[in-house]
Amino acid sequence: MATTIRDIATRAGVSVATVSRVINGTKPVTDSVRDAVLAAISDLDYTPSRLAQNLRSSRTHTISFIVSSIENPFFPELIEHVTRAVAAAGYDVHVSISSSPLTQVVALHKRKAFDGVFVVGGEPDPDAEAFVEEHRIPVVAIDRAFEGSAIPAFLTANEQGAFECTSHLLQRSPDADRILHIQGPAHLHLSRDRRAGFLRATAGHAATVTEIEGDFTPESGQAAMEHFLDSLNDAVTTAPTPPLVFADNDLMAIGAISAAARHGLAVGRDVLVAGFDGINLAQWVTPALTTYNQPIAAIATAAADTLLALIDGTGGDGVVGKIFEFTGELAIRQSSGGDHA
Repeated sequence: MATTIRDIATRAGVSVATVSRVINGTKPVTDSVRDAVLAAISDLDYTPSRLAQNLRSSRTHTISFIVSSIENPFFPELIEHVTRAVAAAGYDVHVSISSSPLTQVVALHKRKAFDGVFVVGGEPDPDAEAFVEEHRIPVVAIDRAFEGSAIPAFLTANEQGAFECTSHLLQRSPDADRILHIQGPAHLHLSRDRRAGFLRATAGHAATVTEIEGDFTPESGQAAMEHFLDSLNDAVTTAPTPPLVFADNDLMAIGAISAAARHGLAVGRDVLVAGFDGINLAQWVTPALTTYNQPIAAIATAAADTLLALIDGTGGDGVVGKIFEFTGELAIRQSSGGDHA
């Protein structure tokens, strides 16, 4: 028969109400009483009912993680780090996929399905943003910011990262006369930031710059690279210096590498390629991909701490509308002519 709260009270020599206070932290008790109750819980291997606690506290002890897609391996890695960060506070994470995470927030809120939400990616929804603000729903954005929104956002320093990647390529081939930038969707805040970093690095350089918009998939990276190489005809293999390619994420960069190989080009020698994100797959493609490693663990920890504070009603005023940027690290590999991982 399962151990009950009455069994704990009997073992500890206290009332059922006192055991409840210790478990739920609703009222203070003396240290000796708390120690006796905790010892009884340990001796009898008692696990409080999460459902019963939720009913009493109106808390679900669930955090929703709503993401626009998990095709990019960056997102499963992020989910893992976030899950670990909130588990220590007693929260479970429920993952769902929606092209408009903020719209999904509204639907889940009406069902009282969560205590707080992480939103990652997706299309903006001004009406949903207004609903979140009006109802003071604890929401934190990761990876992408919603411009003009009160929702705090935690992301990589995208402009600086793109600047470092592009600058590295220019250092490897300073006389390159053609540079391709495979952009992310232009309406996204992070794509505009990465483009700003790319343009800052190429400013004043004599090379011809080509920019082609992709959608963060390998297919779009491959198509952009095919178009770029077709426009050069046979000039790539005869050029004195290799052309440069910077893609706004690793998946598009991997697609570009595939296209180059289909054209018989040796990436890292005939053309230099760099990506952005630092997904684990980047080090296993051939050649290994130079990329900007996003500090996923640091972002996840800071975002989780903020969301938990918003849920508890502490520290919210200091984060409203703020964008918190984290510095990543350039990983130089063979795709840009490097010799190390």
